[in-house]
Amino acid sequence: MKCRIFITSIFCIYLAALIPLFTQGSDLEFQTPSSIAARIIMNDGFYKLSMAISQPELGKVFWWIKDSLVEISTQGPLGVAIDDSGNLWIGDESRNAIIKIYEDQQGYSYTCINSNTYIDQPVDFEFMNGKLILLDSGKGTVTVWDNNFNPAVLLQGLIYPSAMKLVPVTPVADKPNDIAKNSGVRKLHRSGQTTIEDYAYLYVSNLKQAGSFDTNRPVIHEYYTDLNTVVFQKDFGKNRLELPAGIEILDNASLLVLDAHLANIYAFDLASGLYQWRIGKYGMEPDGWRNPSSVALIGICAVIADRGNDRITVKAINGDNWRCNSVLEEIEQIAQEIQNRDVKDSHQLTIVNCEEK
Repeated sequence: MKCRIFITSIFCIYLAALIPLFTQGSDLEFQTPSSIAARIIMNDGFYKLSMAISQPELGKVFWWIKDSLVEISTQGPLGVAIDDSGNLWIGDESRNAIIKIYEDQQGYSYTCINSNTYIDQPVDFEFMNGKLILLDSGKGTVTVWDNNFNPAVLLQGLIYPSAMKLVPVTPVADKPNDIAKNSGVRKLHRSGQTTIEDYAYLYVSNLKQAGSFDTNRPVIHEYYTDLNTVVFQKDFGKNRLELPAGIEILDNASLLVLDAHLANIYAFDLASGLYQWRIGKYGMEPDGWRNPSSVALIGICAVIADRGNDRITVKAINGDNWRCNSVLEEIEQIAQEIQNRDVKDSHQLTIVNCEEK
């Protein structure tokens, strides 16, 4: 899953304490990376980076977890995500399936669920209360799946949605069961109170109507939801975006949108929806992107799948690139081990059978 940005203060100390060893702009080569997922997990008392990269042209997903490399072979991998328990999820458009990869006594195993009714192009995942929230670009839907993989449509009618973000919030104290009465929810959430994950803000991209980039002018919709119904709040990015490829939240204050066509990350004020700033540029240079297809946020460090340049890049959102050198170093090590298959604890997993829903 795209890395959740509510990083603990302990991890912030961990990042700050690492000594910068690599300069910004190192090329981490990958053949046409499509989707990237990264998050920090606890392993033997230490914070470690878990990262997954999908490469549809190769039919591969590479997953680095707990100093182990898992190479997954499947037909048409698209979106990848890492859930709160550290499991890997893969969307496979060729199988019309979602795949869960998990660790067991034998190493790593999988559960594959096929559904021609609900799954076509599974591009993004979120998780809340043990439920899976799936964004499907082909179906134009957001669906909620329970622990038994029973689906329910939460949102439909979207035009080629490509990115999604779910942010759990504390419900309004006076009317917690009425999701339409949500003034003050964000204030409660920002106050630092314990999150009750029954409600959330859902951000999802929409091309608005089929056609060219010039006439589409896509937006990011904001909804308030209890995962049963949604209430529309506002739109972000009107007349600015062309092809959203990833959504993240920075410091609980800004909505970040990676635009594949414009090769920029745009920032919008989370409360008002107004445009704030942008970073990035189109190009083959170390600080340029071509058709970036996915982003994961680790603290202030944006990890980008730079599909057009066949590489993974790391860029600091606030411009202090040296603060991301430690993240770059760790990802560079992972990249080299994936390419060279040079890791002591490696696993190979081939997806064969799927259960139909």
